[in-house]
Parts: sequence; C-alpha cells; structure tokens
Amino acid sequence: MSVRIDHAVTSGTFSLDGETFDVDNNVWVVGDD
Repeated sequence: MSVRIDHAVTSGTFSLDGETFDVDNNVWVVGDD
C-alpha cells in the first residue's frame, strides 16, 4: 500500500453559480492508492 499526499496552494478567482470568489487556499489531499 502506498500513501499519497498532495499539497497545492491555489490563489486567484473562480466562478460558481454566477458569483466570483477570491481564493487563497492551502489544499491538502491525502489518499491511499
């Protein structure tokens, strides 16, 4: 079993349901492959 950890920092804007949001997020994804 291998454990995968992805770390991504996203910044900018995204649109959702006609609204625009400013984002600056730390995103951690931990999963078992």
